[in-house]
Amino acid sequence: MTDYLTGGWPIVPFAKGPKRPKQIISLGLYRTGSQSLKEALASLDIVTSFIHRHHSNTREDWDAYQGSCEALTDITPFAESRLNAYPEAHVILVT
Repeated sequence: MTDYLTGGWPIVPFAKGPKRPKQIISLGLYRTGSQSLKEALASLDIVTSFIHRHHSNTREDWDAYQGSCEALTDITPFAESRLNAYPEAHVILVT
């Protein structure tokens, strides 16, 4: 991956393993229970990840970053690109 996607930060996948379809996208502001949601999804054997810094728009770029994750949390700043990249995913709106 090129540096412009990460602002110079190395890309480190949040979870290792085979690429999986994205089942869930959680949209909510930081500090609104995303860790609790991550733990609840983990109890259902759904692999999740948090997004801290990433600047990409395509499905291929997102999959390279966290392809083995099935649920994405803490992604509100990237909501539009994620919803466009994974239109088949269910959405949890945290308010």
